[in-house]
Amino acid sequence: IVAFSVRAEGSEQRLQGSGVYFEYETASVISTLSPSKGLASGGTSVTVHGAKLPTGSGAGVVCKFGSERAWARVVDSTTAVCTAPRGAKVGLVAFSVTRSDVAGVIGGALQYEYFAAPVAEYIWPVKGTLAGGTSVSVYGRGFASDGLVCRFGSEVVARGKLLSSTVVE
Repeated sequence: IVAFSVRAEGSEQRLQGSGVYFEYETASVISTLSPSKGLASGGTSVTVHGAKLPTGSGAGVVCKFGSERAWARVVDSTTAVCTAPRGAKVGLVAFSVTRSDVAGVIGGALQYEYFAAPVAEYIWPVKGTLAGGTSVSVYGRGFASDGLVCRFGSEVVARGKLLSSTVVE
């Protein structure tokens, strides 16, 4: 904390007695996103990790996904959560965090990736025994390795194995 003074044309006015001080503080910074990608349709809950994030009822923190904005809920001084808005296009966008009441970006340059929803076109074989154990291949497009789960009805059976962007077993 330092005393604040004003200088104009050779004369300096110190305001020490009036209790006017300025406090320097460490800048806020963001360091990681989890997850760092989600569907282009939006709706992915994104956790932002950092340091010295603004807290309190007036913090007003906003996540920016490219040019799209989403309000963040600050959990504590190291964590905030926001919901990814609909992406304008599939691909990487700049990700930043700002305070709504102050111009400028909270430090840290990150990226968020929007991807198209995978599409399952058909499966083979289409029949199996009630006892289970039938290996089923799913054919389609846009498959990625993150979070592949095979589900028959409402029952999760197994993690899927990515064979290519068009085949999951």
